[in-house]
Amino acid sequence: MYKVSDYLEGCFNFPIDEGMITAAMAGRDLDPLLLFGDVEQKDRDLLLADLLIMLSRSSMGYTQETSSDSFAMKQRGELIPLADRKAMVREANRIYSLYGEKTNVRPQSALNIYPDEETC
Repeated sequence: MYKVSDYLEGCFNFPIDEGMITAAMAGRDLDPLLLFGDVEQKDRDLLLADLLIMLSRSSMGYTQETSSDSFAMKQRGELIPLADRKAMVREANRIYSLYGEKTNVRPQSALNIYPDEETC
């Protein structure tokens, strides 16, 4: 059965930590085990926006590990470039604006990607 968390993982072409998805869903009072069809499109879109903001704040690249008895492999991704971070915030802002969540819209800054208290 296809869960909302599966959908969110599928929206990106690199691994997203399960804890990040759980945190985004908890922030919206949604259970990570909810099925895709049980969550409205608006909520799926807003979850995606929340993840985009979380990823834009991420200071690390990504790591994917796999292993067996005979080998272990770790794949590291590059840091997310600033241009991609800005694109993530723009897309999240578009989604927030579409659904009237103006208080979640983030100002863009190359130096400070965290909002100040006035914009929260």
